[in-house]
Amino acid sequence: FIAELQAASERPFVWGGHDCALFACDVVNAITGTDPGAKFRGLYSTMVGSLRLQASYGGISKIAEEIAATILSPSVRTSSYRSTVLRA
Repeated sequence: FIAELQAASERPFVWGGHDCALFACDVVNAITGTDPGAKFRGLYSTMVGSLRLQASYGGISKIAEEIAATILSPSVRTSSYRSTVLRA
């Protein structure tokens, strides 16, 4: 985790490569070994492209829910604080 944070601090921001959402996915990958952003990487290269991709999935919250479903245990996904976890 710490190594990922240090490496990320040295990489430039790049839409679809090293942006806010994919950075979060990189951290999850570093901790779990599962890259929840793999299917999104390279699909956009601009902010407009990112917004279009988000819209095609029904918004960023729907993407977050899909990612959470793949990496979180069922007990966490169905807990009462689920929306807080996804919006944190």
